[in-house]
Parts: sequence; C-alpha cells; structure tokens
Amino acid sequence: MKIHTDGSTTRVCFVPEGKPPHVIELPFRRTSNEGEYIAALEALRYAQKAKMAKVEIVSDSELLVHQMNTRLLPNYRPMYAIKADNLRDFAEQLERLVKADFESVTFTWVPRSENKAGRVLG
Repeated sequence: MKIHTDGSTTRVCFVPEGKPPHVIELPFRRTSNEGEYIAALEALRYAQKAKMAKVEIVSDSELLVHQMNTRLLPNYRPMYAIKADNLRDFAEQLERLVKADFESVTFTWVPRSENKAGRVLG
C-alpha cells in the first residue's frame, strides 16, 4: 500500500492510496524536517493499526527518504548523514516500528508536484 506523506512546521498529512487524507495539527511548532518525520511515523502507525504488511512511504523530502533508506537498506549508499539528535530520534522510532511490525517498508522520493499529501497541505 502506498501512503503519501508531507509535513510542515505546524501540520502533517498522510494519504493512503484510495483513502481520504489524514491531517494532524501539531501541538507545537516543529522544524520542516521534523514535520516530515512525524508524517511518516503517523502513516506507519495508521498502517500498523490497519494490519498492513507491506507499505511504501512516498515523500517529497529527499532528506527523509535518503536517511531512512540508509538505515533500512543494507546496500544503500549513504547520501545524508543524520546530524541532528531530534531527527536521529525520529529515525530510530521509524526503524523500530518498521522492524517490529512490517514485512517490508520502502521509502520513495517523488517531486512535490506528485505528492498527494503535499497538495493537501498546500
């Protein structure tokens, strides 16, 4: 199942394929990169509750996609190191969730114009 994700400083969105978008207001302001990670976490929590075994997270955040692929794919060539502690914490949460509850999770980059969640957030 493809789930498009997008995050901003105040809201996150995920759009499961064939389903309506889910928009979540953040309780306090975050960085844009934190918003991207939170959107991916919320999408995977949704997939977990829906008992999905295989998920493709689709995002226009190159940072998120490359950082997570570096952590999850053994032969992936690292492109962006996780330097910020807050992002490392989010990446660790995502990795634990992926390894504990899914058969496979892939992270795919798309241009912003092709990200359904990005169109919702504007």
